[in-house]
Amino acid sequence: MKQLKSLCLHASWAAPLLALSACQQHAAAPEGKPLVWVTTVHSESAQTARVFPAVLQPRIESAVGFRVGGRITMRLVETGQSVKAGQTMAQLATDDLLTGWQSARQQVSGAEAELQQLKLDEARLSRLSVDGSAPAAELERQHTRVRAAQARLEAAHQGEQLAQNRVQHADLKAPFDGVVTQLMADTGQVIAEGQPMLMLARAGEIEAEAFISEDQVPQIKDSTATLIVPGMKDLPALPLKVREVSPVGLGPGRQVKVRYALESGAAKWRALLRWGQTAEVHWRQSAAGSTVALPTGALVKRDGAPYVWRVSGPQGQLEKQDVTVLGYITDGVVVAGLKDGTQVVSAGAQKLVMGVAVATRERTGTHLDLNTSKEGGI
Repeated sequence: MKQLKSLCLHASWAAPLLALSACQQHAAAPEGKPLVWVTTVHSESAQTARVFPAVLQPRIESAVGFRVGGRITMRLVETGQSVKAGQTMAQLATDDLLTGWQSARQQVSGAEAELQQLKLDEARLSRLSVDGSAPAAELERQHTRVRAAQARLEAAHQGEQLAQNRVQHADLKAPFDGVVTQLMADTGQVIAEGQPMLMLARAGEIEAEAFISEDQVPQIKDSTATLIVPGMKDLPALPLKVREVSPVGLGPGRQVKVRYALESGAAKWRALLRWGQTAEVHWRQSAAGSTVALPTGALVKRDGAPYVWRVSGPQGQLEKQDVTVLGYITDGVVVAGLKDGTQVVSAGAQKLVMGVAVATRERTGTHLDLNTSKEGGI
């Protein structure tokens, strides 16, 4: 009886061990080949849609300041206020400016008196030179002195005009119709000549500002962009055109700033848009060949050229396949340039080399799901 129990006990332990051994043998790669996860390519739509967050911005936003320095005595506008071209927005104290103007006028009076006296001397010398009482050389020198006095008088008049203009520049006037977007100085502050006092955005001109990654810049010309404003159901998708692309990327993610202007056909909807609104720029792009979403681990990027490892041949050898990156999603990357049915290594691709024969295990989706995978070979 004890021997029977012992045999049963050994059998109960042996069964799981045999099953585990069988599973391990099943999971092992045949012929010592490394086991890799693969994803089979299936074509998606030839049109790929991507969305970029954007902010509506004025096309022209200028820093406006006084053309003279001084103390601000009055501010006549507020942030968000609309102004017309020529409207006074702020004023400076004019005491010193008026004093300078008065000084320039006195210089004009002095130059006029000097010129008048020199002309009288010139006339007297001219009469004396007729009978030889005054030498001709002295008369020539007097002519020169008169011309010099005339030049000084003209310079004095110009100085007076400049001083008068400086008094007029004490009023800060709007250079164009627009909206005040920011105040940078206030009443009582002393500012220098040319120092910005406020930001003025030109009225009626609006653009969408979006940021895209550097590797997507070459695809801009092949994409059709439209503007969507969330929450505005009555506003259709407005066609956009690229107006400006920043030459360099910004920040750690190397994001490139792109400015989109509304197409002429969308001008009638411009009145419904506001600066500072959050919007979306939608791309519709024709992709050459099939497009597929792969796990991020499938993409290898060396020397700026992205590629994947393709499993090929009866021995399951790895071959390099160049791809075009169309964009990134939450848990993967969208690429083009792969044919239907191609098996691509989808995990640990950076550690593989060309020509290695591998055993494969299918991976579904972009997540590494061990429960739904199935082993196979090429």
